[in-house]
Amino acid sequence: MRFFSSIERKRRAHLMLTMEQCIERFINGVKEYRQKQQRPLQPFCKDYTIPGSSFRISIHFDPPGFKHQAFHNHDCFEMIYVYQGELENEMPANRCTLHQGDILLLNPNVWHNVYRNDEKDIAFNIAIPKELFQTYLSNILEDNQMFSFFFSDYLYRDPKSERYLYFQNSGDPWVREPVERMVREYFSKQPNWNSMTLACLIALFSQLSRTHQEESKIAAYENDRNRIVYEMVAYVNAHMQDVTLNQMAEHLKYSPGHLSKLLRKSGKNFSQLLLECRMNKAGYYLEHTNLPISEIIERIGYTNEFHFYKLFRQSFHTTPTEYRKSVRS
Repeated sequence: MRFFSSIERKRRAHLMLTMEQCIERFINGVKEYRQKQQRPLQPFCKDYTIPGSSFRISIHFDPPGFKHQAFHNHDCFEMIYVYQGELENEMPANRCTLHQGDILLLNPNVWHNVYRNDEKDIAFNIAIPKELFQTYLSNILEDNQMFSFFFSDYLYRDPKSERYLYFQNSGDPWVREPVERMVREYFSKQPNWNSMTLACLIALFSQLSRTHQEESKIAAYENDRNRIVYEMVAYVNAHMQDVTLNQMAEHLKYSPGHLSKLLRKSGKNFSQLLLECRMNKAGYYLEHTNLPISEIIERIGYTNEFHFYKLFRQSFHTTPTEYRKSVRS
């Protein structure tokens, strides 16, 4: 076995591209490709594919404000990571603004349209082929029930499903590190970069699942009833600003009465679930971000600050300001 000296390790680390260098390499590669094809640089979002990779990483490179004329989908699972700024994502039934650090994972059936509003907005698009899960990830993610169900549901249970997972991470370093290391491995192409990229993807999925369980305070589902409850929690967490029971029922393809019955068996009704998710998200923001309390209130779906402070005190027995101080001390 060969051991590297500290100098050699530093030299090898220096060969790894920074995120800024990855962005520059992608943009230069796109421009070079377009020039070779003798095609003008026009609004587009194309993959700059590095040969030999098991999946593709690109950057949303359309001019600010440009929208494609129609919704589109992909023949693969698609993951969007907002590295800097924001990204607008529209679907036929709803629209959301992805903030820095957010991750959106879509299955191949989800029609959507994305665009940025500012030159400084930077988002990576990670295309995950269906066969990657079937070949490599199915066994490795066996204990990660959230992602195992997300992939297997489309591939084996309901190929017409239109599911997506939305994670509001606000720059959580435990999430940021694996996804950005994955991007750097992909563009740097150091020895064993394919294996490292895949390892980073698995680490990212595991961390997202862990963080979600910590935020939602719900155990991993073990049967069909718990699976549906888990899906309800995930949907409420992603749409807590304006979610309704009827809207959630339509998305999950169950009747509102059936979902209410399942919730009652878990010990709460829809209003209690929404309150719990909002308070957990508020606590998460207070602990892990420097967002102003007024912005946190807006993000979780409240318009009346007095009402929010009252509910927060009932849940945490303290004020948001004191809670932030206590969890950071």
